Amino acid sequence: MVTSQGDIENVRRAFANECDGYLVKPVDRDSFEAQLREVGLIP
Repeated sequence: MVTSQGDIENVRRAFANECDGYLVKPVDRDSFEAQLREVGLIP
């Protein structure tokens, strides 16, 4: 999930609803790629 809402309640809610990853905007390329690797979408 990519969002502008980085408060802890939104993060908790996202993971409670089976979110695999959570990035807060603005997202830098390295963080984005690392998250994609973590969930197995890129090698």
